[in-house]
Amino acid sequence: MRMDLVEYMQPHPSATQQHAMELDAPTAPPVPAPDTDQILPMASSAKHREWQNIQQATFVNWINDKLGSGKNSTGLRVERLNTDLSDGVVLLKLLENLTGAKFPKYNAAPKLAAHSLVNLDIAFQYLREEGVKLVSIGSQNVFNGDLTLIMGLVWTLIQKYQIKIKGYTQGSAKQVMLEWLQALLPSCRVTNFTRDWSNGLTLLALINEIKEGLVPTIDKLNPSNKHSNCTLAIRTASTHLKIPPILRPDDLSSSSIDELSVITYLSYFCKPAEAMLLKWVRDTIPHIKVSNFSSDWSNGVTLATMVEACYPGTFPDWRRLRPEEGAENVAQVFAAVKARLGVAPNMKAEELASGEVEDLKVMAYIFRIRNGRLLTLSGEVSASGPGLSSVMVGKQTYFTINTAMAGPGQLHIDAQDMRGNKVKFSLMESRSTIVVRYTPLHIGELTFDILWSDQPIANSPFTARVLDSDSIRIVDLESHPTVVHTNQPIQLDIDTSRSGYGFVTAYFSYNDSKRNVFVETTSDGKKVSLSYTPGTPGEATLRLFWNNEELTHLAVHYTVVDHGAYKVVSYPEKRLYRTFDSAQFSVKSSGPSLGQLHMTAICGEVQIPIGFRLIDGKIGYASFVPTLSGKFRVEVACAGQLVEGSPFLVQVSDPSKCIVKTHPPKYLSIGEAHEFTVSTKDAGEGEIQFSCQDGRKVEENFRTRLAQDPDGTQRLFCMMISRHENATVGAPVEFVISVPSPLLKPVVKAIGKTAHYNVTVTTADSINYKANFVPWEVGRHEVAITYGSYHISGSPVEFNVKPQSGGGAYTATGTGLQSALTGVPSQFYILTRVQGLIENGTLSVSVCGVVNKVEGRVRVRDNRDGTYSVAYLVHEQGAYLVSVQVANQHIVGSPFRLTASLGPRANMCRMYGQALDEEAMLTVGRPIEFSIDTTGAGSGKLTVKAIGPQGNEAKVFLARNQKSAVYDVKLDPLTSGKHRVSVKWADVHVPGSPFVLKIWPGIDPSKCKASGPGLHDGVVGSQAHFTIDTRQAGAGVLVVHLRGMKNAFKINMRPADEMDRRTLIAQYEAQVPGEYLISILWSDQHIPGSPFKVRIHGQNADKKKAGGLAGGLATPLHSQVDLSAHVEDDDVQGEPYDPQRKSRLARIFYKSDKSNKANGIDHTMPNFSRSSMRSKSIATMTSQAARSTSVQQNASPQKMLVVSAKDSDGIDAGGSAAAAGKAEAAEQTRHKQVFEGDATVLRIKPNKGQKKPHRRRKL
Repeated sequence: MRMDLVEYMQPHPSATQQHAMELDAPTAPPVPAPDTDQILPMASSAKHREWQNIQQATFVNWINDKLGSGKNSTGLRVERLNTDLSDGVVLLKLLENLTGAKFPKYNAAPKLAAHSLVNLDIAFQYLREEGVKLVSIGSQNVFNGDLTLIMGLVWTLIQKYQIKIKGYTQGSAKQVMLEWLQALLPSCRVTNFTRDWSNGLTLLALINEIKEGLVPTIDKLNPSNKHSNCTLAIRTASTHLKIPPILRPDDLSSSSIDELSVITYLSYFCKPAEAMLLKWVRDTIPHIKVSNFSSDWSNGVTLATMVEACYPGTFPDWRRLRPEEGAENVAQVFAAVKARLGVAPNMKAEELASGEVEDLKVMAYIFRIRNGRLLTLSGEVSASGPGLSSVMVGKQTYFTINTAMAGPGQLHIDAQDMRGNKVKFSLMESRSTIVVRYTPLHIGELTFDILWSDQPIANSPFTARVLDSDSIRIVDLESHPTVVHTNQPIQLDIDTSRSGYGFVTAYFSYNDSKRNVFVETTSDGKKVSLSYTPGTPGEATLRLFWNNEELTHLAVHYTVVDHGAYKVVSYPEKRLYRTFDSAQFSVKSSGPSLGQLHMTAICGEVQIPIGFRLIDGKIGYASFVPTLSGKFRVEVACAGQLVEGSPFLVQVSDPSKCIVKTHPPKYLSIGEAHEFTVSTKDAGEGEIQFSCQDGRKVEENFRTRLAQDPDGTQRLFCMMISRHENATVGAPVEFVISVPSPLLKPVVKAIGKTAHYNVTVTTADSINYKANFVPWEVGRHEVAITYGSYHISGSPVEFNVKPQSGGGAYTATGTGLQSALTGVPSQFYILTRVQGLIENGTLSVSVCGVVNKVEGRVRVRDNRDGTYSVAYLVHEQGAYLVSVQVANQHIVGSPFRLTASLGPRANMCRMYGQALDEEAMLTVGRPIEFSIDTTGAGSGKLTVKAIGPQGNEAKVFLARNQKSAVYDVKLDPLTSGKHRVSVKWADVHVPGSPFVLKIWPGIDPSKCKASGPGLHDGVVGSQAHFTIDTRQAGAGVLVVHLRGMKNAFKINMRPADEMDRRTLIAQYEAQVPGEYLISILWSDQHIPGSPFKVRIHGQNADKKKAGGLAGGLATPLHSQVDLSAHVEDDDVQGEPYDPQRKSRLARIFYKSDKSNKANGIDHTMPNFSRSSMRSKSIATMTSQAARSTSVQQNASPQKMLVVSAKDSDGIDAGGSAAAAGKAEAAEQTRHKQVFEGDATVLRIKPNKGQKKPHRRRKL
């Protein structure tokens, strides 16, 4: 805290001269004292002396009040500030009473100046420890009686311990107090602490605000009677609020009164005002504990709750706030209050969230909210509903107007049709929602002008189209096929854009039976799409219903056929047919007539119809005769769908279409190529056979080659070459190659058993090339000669390489003498004339590092043909020397120098990513991603494969990061099921490979089906049911909403049977007539046909009780209750409870008669008092017994559902239920009842010895 003394040296505080004592943060630097030349003399006039005397008297009274009286009296009194504080005793006693501290070691009766200074030093040292920074004042100043500095010290104590200014925010005590009083007394318009209080009326208003009714005659008082008004105010505050009169009425009504005196007196009103405001807050939000105006408001939740309680609709999302996000919560509330009330925040959101804010600033902000009023915002009024879009002639409709966010105002609606006639309507209001009902009488457009306080609401005026069901049509019905196949979807689009608000249902009926199959539909508001796959052949009809009324003019008749009943069982025998040959095949039927088949042979634009030449029972034999060459595509189809085994190809050729264009010469020369051409482009597929013989009928001295030109011309090359019967190791092998053109160079490749040679090809002349290489390996060799990517005739050439004979040096050759990879064996060969060098110890081979001196492992094998195979292995990178010695003498080139690079190390690879998470839900249609880090794995090739059920291989996409050795892998599985994933680096499994991924079918709400009489109109008191089929919808969450009259009926859910838990049966018995909407959602998406409108009819006497859309809304129409539970495939671990969701949640488990406490199951449900039952409910449903609220009473040998749910006031909990399509065996589980917030949740924990759930694990 910093003490600024200028304020106490001015004769009278003015707009430019007022300096209040401010509290600094503990780390704030001290401020130097002002220059004495700037201090005005306080005794310059009588008015100044009066101002000083009032302030000194006020400070003296404040000190004496704090020193206490009666039992709490210290026995000390102060008369003059400049003398009575000089010994330090009074100051120490004052600090003890203000702070509760005790100072045992001080001079209670000082006689010497030193004793007084010691006392003052103790007091000043304590103030410094309290964080009060004292500038330009010390013990000597107080001892010397410096009145100005002493008054500054007293003002510092008043700020610190009376007003309790903490110094967290900017602004002096005067500013904070003024802001607080302006918020508390908005009608008084307080701007200062002098003239606004001199008539006493403002002080009386403050007293009345803190305790209403203390001054009932305040409006009758005369502002001119300042002294009497001030006397009344000070006496009333002392009597009823226990505020000491430290300020006299004469001083308060004086024109010389100073601000600090008034502020000191008014600071006594902070405590009763705080108690009054705290009581108001607790009455407003009784369910939240509030004890202060600092830390209890830092999370923003208390402020948001209070604002919503005072002004409903101002901050409707207060329940979703998370306490740990305090600053963000406060900022949202500040913005909402400013927008709805026009009250701007007087602090930053971060200040309130941190708790480091003055209590008076928080109180001022709350006072402004309490005294505020909602702004009239017509733009915040919204209107929606079917009555503002498309409506049906003669049928009642409605729309709703929401005024929750609009503030006070008055609603006006002007409705008329195209002719200018007024439209009659009725209004029904429930809280901030107004329901408007009307019945259109004519086709056309209706206009609704909706005003709020004479201002148009958002999107006003509104236009509604009046239509009828005759406008519904099927899109492109003319081109829609009426002959369809089994297992082939029938898809139709129905245009309902001009038909108004309603829903379409469809049924597929076979003509030879009374069975009607419900067809699922989806709608986007303008178009209804349906898809149905027939399962059996026959004649059938698709029937459409609009709002439960059959549209007979839109019925579609189908003929369903099964192409899977036919199969091609035999094919034409020959691979290649000639023209006018008969190609025969046969087709078999498993039941239907073969007469439904259509067979055609197609070649280009030519189509040859095919008919059966013989039908023997269920097998038909067919044949056709091609009249031209080419590939014939034979198609066997049933109603446009190819049968199994079709199509197949029949190759037809016509040798008569081969034409020799140029003939070979009469004479041939050795080494000279000769060319002639044969055109086969019209002959179809075939092979040209060509041979060339000499007079002895020997063909091996000739080389021929066949080339295909783009126009179908075959070019034949023929030349005579020399052969190499044998070759010798180390001796060059040479070939002479003749080519037809010098524009293209032949390519020659030579390989041995293991060796690959570099072949040198040089030009001999314009059409001849020489190819040579030196073999170093014994055995069979092969030379491949290609010209223009085609092998020449006779290529590849094979010949034998023999060991050297006679003299010659030892040599070594092979790739292992050029480079090596760590961890990978390298190989080379030693060529000699001698065998047995290993047995007699003459041959030695070593591999040693040049720098690290690490020796490699070496293995030498005698090939028994004068050659030796050498393999060696090194494990570190670097330069190596390979030494080959015979009889301790290096052979030619030894030692050989080479470099070993890093080899592949699969064990260094690391896999990570979403797909490897055991809790991840992997579905078909969504890419499955993970990454492989090959840093430090050396050189190698990454291969990833994922094999699914029945050998189906998932698509694999690999992408390497350009800046690192990380590969991103994406798998796109084609089918669901377990997939075996193998990841290899250089053909070696990486750690964790192979592993298994469980792929689930994709979530498809369109596969859910709901049907039954319970989704149509009913009668009060009658049992109704409907069925929900989720078997084909994949893994997901099923939610059932009921909207309508509160407590009208409850929906009970159970599985169809033990073997089919994915099919659920819902039952209910309506007790109150009305109109209800049943919404069925799969993973937050409506299933086909949802929401379903159900009308419950009753007697006339029940109409008063009817709710929903028929007899009035007892609760807002948009309210809903959710009871949700997981429905999942096997081995999927789900968590249905989500505390972040506002909806009503329930967890459902299946129990059997074996599920008792002995097996670890607790059936005990919590006991609720009558008051707590208003906000909580527990429903227990069994498959046989009547509904009951006790699980123990309903326990039976039958399976049962236990639902724990939350039901809050104001929500139309007309009865909702959700069921699970999968549940684990209750015999192996233990239920534990816990509470989270206002919701009751059943958690499952495994018993000791219970098998753990399936985990993804390495094979």
